[in-house]
Amino acid sequence: MKQPAASVVAFDCDGVLYADATQRLLGLVPLPKQQAASDIDAAYRHGYIDVAGYTHQLAELTGLSQERITQELLAELALDAAMMDIVRQVYEAGAGVALFSNASREKIMQLFSPEQIARFEAVVLASPELGIKPAATMYQALQRAVYPKTHIILIDDSPANITAAAEHGMVGHQHTEAQTTRQYLVDLGIL
Repeated sequence: MKQPAASVVAFDCDGVLYADATQRLLGLVPLPKQQAASDIDAAYRHGYIDVAGYTHQLAELTGLSQERITQELLAELALDAAMMDIVRQVYEAGAGVALFSNASREKIMQLFSPEQIARFEAVVLASPELGIKPAATMYQALQRAVYPKTHIILIDDSPANITAAAEHGMVGHQHTEAQTTRQYLVDLGIL
């Protein structure tokens, strides 16, 4: 079924648009400190600590230098080529494209080229003012950012974020891999 022309596909970043190899970095942490490392990683991903705090805390846990942790982090940031192809196809099909993420602005600037960012008509990122997904303020900010388009399709890997999208009148798809996400958008008539 063809979706309204006023559709916007909003893509999450972490776990959807980029292949996150953070587990390799966290694997450098000794086993008894794995839970602490996971907690630090979650705090960073959700914007509670900045990259300097993240690298400092992981350096303390691993015994590696902050410079080494930073190198590992930068090596880990890699866009998922198949998902970026889907973003391009959605854009070229004439649907709106938005970036809707708990990732930091710093991480977004590292990941995307200016040409890639230009495809997104709206970029809504977590912040102290908006909070983090699944906060209602994030979804309201997305709705304002894409207005007057009212049909929003969220592609996210978090079930809680998909549930929150439905609570705000959006359609959601839980991303697990590019092939199923592409098929979902084909089935909706977006691609």
